Amino acid sequence: MTPHQPDFQPPASGQNTPAPQPGYPVYGQGGYGVYQPQQQYYYPAQGGYYPMYPPPQMSQKPQRSAYRLTLGIISVIALSLLLLGGFVFVAISGLDYLTGSPLGSAVALFVLLITAMLGGGGVGLYFAIRAIANKSSAAARFPPFYIFAALTVAVFAAGFAIKLTALPPSGITVSLLIVLSGVMPALTILAFTVNRLGNPTTWRRLWMSLLSGMFLATLIALILELTASVVLAIWFANGPGAFNSNILNNSSSVLFTLLIISVVAPLVEEGFKPIGPVILIGRIRTPAEAFALGLASGIGFNIFETIGYISSGQADWIQVAFERVGAGLLHGVGAGMATLGWYYIFRGKGVRLRALKGIGAILYAIMQHALFNGSNLLGLVPGPIGNALNYPIYFLGMYETTQIFLFFGIYILIAFMLLKMTGALRLKPTNKTAENAQISAESSILTRNA
Repeated sequence: MTPHQPDFQPPASGQNTPAPQPGYPVYGQGGYGVYQPQQQYYYPAQGGYYPMYPPPQMSQKPQRSAYRLTLGIISVIALSLLLLGGFVFVAISGLDYLTGSPLGSAVALFVLLITAMLGGGGVGLYFAIRAIANKSSAAARFPPFYIFAALTVAVFAAGFAIKLTALPPSGITVSLLIVLSGVMPALTILAFTVNRLGNPTTWRRLWMSLLSGMFLATLIALILELTASVVLAIWFANGPGAFNSNILNNSSSVLFTLLIISVVAPLVEEGFKPIGPVILIGRIRTPAEAFALGLASGIGFNIFETIGYISSGQADWIQVAFERVGAGLLHGVGAGMATLGWYYIFRGKGVRLRALKGIGAILYAIMQHALFNGSNLLGLVPGPIGNALNYPIYFLGMYETTQIFLFFGIYILIAFMLLKMTGALRLKPTNKTAENAQISAESSILTRNA
């Protein structure tokens, strides 16, 4: 080795040379302050050449989203008011009990309001505060849906047993059964959908969507439908002075009813049920998450509406609950499709015919609702159709007509639509290992970005 030869030899051509790594900077020929990358050297060692270690990288603090912070603050304010409303209802119920004036059939609705305002508002406030604190939320995972289905069967069995034995149950027992008969079928649908879609969203987003459908959407729908009903009643009665006349006794009654239940209700409800998920549309990542959040908002709307209907049934509450056991499919799938439509319109970049798909999904939700509501009027059609739908049926102590088969037939069709959509939107891994890897990756993404 000559004096000028370096004390190491570079690897011969064809050997497996490690990839170059950046070295420490040195001063260049341009003077002080001008840095040039240093040539990479490899030191001899047994078994090969070791690269120099790169300089350590400084971790950056994640930036806070102004959009997320704003939504968190608004949610805290709204949920605080909701929680306050729950305490107000508790005070009203206590005053009612002390004065001895029973609430009657409205007690179940009061139980729902108190439970939802205190429990839902409290949990929602927890999630909102965590969002402001920039804390993550876990992926939403339900127990298997058949657990909720079994609880649904148990609740209805208890209700039918009370009706058939004519035992005088306590008001608390009936109120609890009314609430559960509205909640359990809805949770069965929600658990089935979220699990079948592969848990595409977080508990925070799912809970906020459900609360928005239960309270915000129902309030907006109630105001708009009542306003539209008054306007149509005045129009059909030929002026404000005739508003108090019974317009349902004239020849326009069927048209008036059809406009209310098959035009106004579908447009208003399918337009505003997904208001919570639509507000979050800029942060929804996949079509599966859009459908899940929309369905959750529809489930919240359905729980409130269904318990209101069941409570009005008084002694026949179990019959009303039986007739509306599939209402969660109608409201849930409708809101899920509407949210999916808005997702394609606003976030469907790269999706072929995204505008057409988005508008089609929204129109499907409206038409599904309109057809279901309009089917209620088929029993008024004279002739063979009306006679076939009004044939009496007696079972389990209830009086029904054959029109009940029409309603349940529509429920079955909507259930098939739910199966089709959840199967199409979920990414299907080829094996169980891939499925576990996908779920783990989705959970990691959800935890970082929720």
